[in-house]
Amino acid sequence: MGVGLSINKTVSEAVYPLLVFANAVPVIAVAPIIVVMFGTGLESRLVITLMVCFFPIMVATATGILDTPREYLDLSKSTGASFGTELLTIRMPHAAPFIFSGLKIGITLSVIGAVVGEFITSQRGLGFLIVSATTNFDLAQAIASVVALALMSVVLYQIVQQVQKIWLPWSIKAESMT
Repeated sequence: MGVGLSINKTVSEAVYPLLVFANAVPVIAVAPIIVVMFGTGLESRLVITLMVCFFPIMVATATGILDTPREYLDLSKSTGASFGTELLTIRMPHAAPFIFSGLKIGITLSVIGAVVGEFITSQRGLGFLIVSATTNFDLAQAIASVVALALMSVVLYQIVQQVQKIWLPWSIKAESMT
């Protein structure tokens, strides 16, 4: 969607404000509605997680596509490259570090989304354990669960960073310079 919004100004002007509005709605406020719509199973937790992590990934992708230097695009036009070729060989490689930045943010936010989903629907998982522990005034178990979630976020972040390092080693070097 980030690619679509960045390459079509009309679509961007129509859809982007709706996405900003949807992102501004507190997920915890709509979580019960999502549970009514999708049930108490995995589907509702996935929708909640998607709501939390989608926006930063989409914005990072659009930003990366739009940040492609004009000189690169002019060179592409002068060689007669099609729009698809330009997108795949110039815009997407240029946007890759942006996309991975969005993925790093999104993967850590996905843990928050999953926990919110577990708060509302689950009978197991760390989110459920936190609710259960705080209900029983078991502070040690609640804090241990929160620490486990933080560690999970860090590990997921590191996995995305390793994938970036393997697939796009040049982008890690560029990130470390800034």
